[in-house]
Amino acid sequence: MKRITLFLLLMVVTSALLAEVCWGNGSTMYQGTFIYNAKSIVTQDNDLYLCWAEKEDGIRKLKLQKTDYNGNPLWTQPQTLVESSSYMGVLGIYLAGQNTIYLRSYNEEIDGYMLYCLNFDGVVQWQTELPGNFKKQVVLDDGSIIIFHDYYDLHASYYNAQGAVIWDNILLPGISSGSTVEAVVVIDDFLRVVSLKDQNISLHVYDSAGNQTAHSTQYFTSAIHETKFMDGKFYTFFPEEDLLKMWCLDENGFSLTGDEPQTLCTLDHGFYTQYMAGNGYFYGVNDDDEDFLAIQKFDYSGNSLASYIYPNGSSDMWIAYDQEDDFIAVYQEENGEYLNYILPVTADGFGNTVEFNNFLFEGVHAIQNGYTWCGAESSGTEALVAERADGTVNHTEILRQNEKDLFTPRLVKETDGLSVYWSSNSRDSLMTQKYNESGQPQYQANGKAILPVVDSWYADDTILFSYGSKYNPSGPDTLFIQAYNTEGTPLWPEAYEYVLDYNYLDEFTVSPFYDGYVFYGMGYGDEVTDLIMIKILPSGPAWNQPLIQPMPLWSCTPYIQSNTLFYSQDSLTKGICAIQEDGTLGQPLLVNAYPNPLFQGDETDAFAIYKEDEEYKIYYLHEGQIVWQTPLSVDYVNYNNLQISTTTDGVTIAGYEYGVAVHVTTYDLQQNLIPSQSFTYTSLNSQIYELRMMRNDDVVVLCFASQSSDVQFTYAILAPDGTVQQPESAEPLMSRPDMEHIEDMVVTDDAIYLALSCGYKPFEGEFEREHFVQKIDITTLVGTDPQVIPPSQDVFSMQVHPNPFNPSTSFSFALPQDAKAEISVFNCRGQRVKTLVNDFFTAGTHAVVWNGQDDNDVSVGSGIYFYRLSVDGMQKTTGKCLLLK
Repeated sequence: MKRITLFLLLMVVTSALLAEVCWGNGSTMYQGTFIYNAKSIVTQDNDLYLCWAEKEDGIRKLKLQKTDYNGNPLWTQPQTLVESSSYMGVLGIYLAGQNTIYLRSYNEEIDGYMLYCLNFDGVVQWQTELPGNFKKQVVLDDGSIIIFHDYYDLHASYYNAQGAVIWDNILLPGISSGSTVEAVVVIDDFLRVVSLKDQNISLHVYDSAGNQTAHSTQYFTSAIHETKFMDGKFYTFFPEEDLLKMWCLDENGFSLTGDEPQTLCTLDHGFYTQYMAGNGYFYGVNDDDEDFLAIQKFDYSGNSLASYIYPNGSSDMWIAYDQEDDFIAVYQEENGEYLNYILPVTADGFGNTVEFNNFLFEGVHAIQNGYTWCGAESSGTEALVAERADGTVNHTEILRQNEKDLFTPRLVKETDGLSVYWSSNSRDSLMTQKYNESGQPQYQANGKAILPVVDSWYADDTILFSYGSKYNPSGPDTLFIQAYNTEGTPLWPEAYEYVLDYNYLDEFTVSPFYDGYVFYGMGYGDEVTDLIMIKILPSGPAWNQPLIQPMPLWSCTPYIQSNTLFYSQDSLTKGICAIQEDGTLGQPLLVNAYPNPLFQGDETDAFAIYKEDEEYKIYYLHEGQIVWQTPLSVDYVNYNNLQISTTTDGVTIAGYEYGVAVHVTTYDLQQNLIPSQSFTYTSLNSQIYELRMMRNDDVVVLCFASQSSDVQFTYAILAPDGTVQQPESAEPLMSRPDMEHIEDMVVTDDAIYLALSCGYKPFEGEFEREHFVQKIDITTLVGTDPQVIPPSQDVFSMQVHPNPFNPSTSFSFALPQDAKAEISVFNCRGQRVKTLVNDFFTAGTHAVVWNGQDDNDVSVGSGIYFYRLSVDGMQKTTGKCLLLK
């Protein structure tokens, strides 16, 4: 296992400080295909038209397909209505007359909205750009359409069936500024609009020229209300204290309930939020977050006729559909399973439920004594689905299907390039993509499947692990793990399995551990909570049986880093323990009551970060030994997205103060501020939402992701004192639309590699997430003096114990044959402090003690020191140790 270090020991630091983005506009890791915004309508012949947005091969398309009511396609291929390189989304589809369809969409290319008029063959008859701030639309019997917009005042655009403009975004007179449109209908060629302003509703009547011909008085409602046109009248429902009340207005706005609203019923089940019109009656529908759905039946005079309750109707989502056959579509989770069903509403209450296989979000139609659901369904794939259910047999038709992977990639630097790994939910596999030094992908587009993913996985530059637990409801669970090389070839004849007598196993993962790995998790029994650890080597488990350590907490979350165990339970007790190589735990180094622990570090240095009140509490540990007994406290408002890095001088923390600046602060090991290495950097991004820092002895690299649309992924190079060496605007990391997230970051001695994702559409609420990798070459950021101590080659093993130490520590090393060995210690400036030994040794294991003194027998100060083992005059391995006084 190769260790990637951030420490470069230099005798002389040159002044050349330039970095270079190497891989153009980012090398592609994963580019998906996407289906979203599916809308549907039913024709008079009970056929369906489905319209959706699609992205494939970087092109956005609006698609249209016609099916019968079972979802069987009536066109061989869907029609492509329009293509664009920019985002497009379907916002609405409307039926007009016998042969006209209207489609409303958003097009990012024009940063605006489009209206398309189609015939029943899917051919665009005409199109026009629409103003923004859409509120409502009404389709007239002659095929014309009126679109309402809200620019604080109410505007409307009116087009006939041939696309001629009748109203060109005119201001409708008589409606107060700041009003909202509650209901719209056309009666006898006159437009009726019910508007709301300051909790008062009123009705306005307009002729075909847009002139107001009449308006009503104002009628007071509560802030919560619903207006619906039924039975030739306008009904507005609202709660007042524990009563449900109603205004009823005729088509000219006169109140049919007198000067006061009519009381319908008491609100035994909360406010009724949706209403369905029937023949001579209507229903109010309510879900009061209890275990039922309630409907109240009224006649059109406001008399309560009946009340019906459907038990077990509590849901995550429900929609009442006011169609010729009324029904409620319910999406519900029960006992860990999803239930999707139709609840018919008849003249006598609830009918028999009809189950669906897929999620019910929108586009459900009652047709021919059954129901058809149409929409985009997401799981391992993106699919456009039409499902028919009539209470007997369900028929599902997949009209369009694409892969969809939303994942968190892991970058791994290898000797011959860079690899990235991720779990694919569409292929049920662990995927990989490899890049050469030029950033060219070495495998097919979207990666190569290298092994099936059963549960979880771990990857580094030499090995892969697939692991998890098999749940047995009638007996003990089984723990399993299998090792592979980086090409996915098993290293063991079969997976190792361990049967453990616990009620269940949880929180299993793999971490580096001494000269191998540790596979660990929690086992929960009736009265016990145990940490289960298995040391793993590439050749197999190093322990014959798992090591069981009783834990003091129930529902404990363990985390092992730098040979240190961190454990926590929600916002209750936390602990930190060193772990010996045999798996035994030391005494707790810290027990506290801070909530929300965070962890950062590498294989030797670890930081436990807790939030308390308005501060971060930071504990520093080195090789399982706590360096800071008292935590470092910093204001987390100034250090959003906190980043920590160790240097030869101490510890550097960085974070951003939202909308202000980035704070970079360095402390020595005694937590004293080092002013010369602490500064504030003002980014070009006023809307930073993610920060990554790389810090070594010579430079600070800050990488940003921004919420702003004009400044995306950027980076800046600074000297340790904050002097800007490479401006942030000089070279963006990538320039692609809809930047989102820095998924991962790996730092080597000569480069920074980042996994970058984009595609989040916050305004549309959609994801078109694609992933890229980028390399920043930093070889010229540091000096090239020949006396630099090179990275470890790890040919001969060497260990330091204890580490940290006071006053002495032991350097143990093993030689495969007789040889001359030299062990020297250097300070953070690269100056030799002590030559511990320079002599001939026989093959085998040896140990040399350093008492913390230099060659003049003078005790050195606290700090980080570097050691070097040279064998037969050739340097073989280096490392660092920490002296604490």
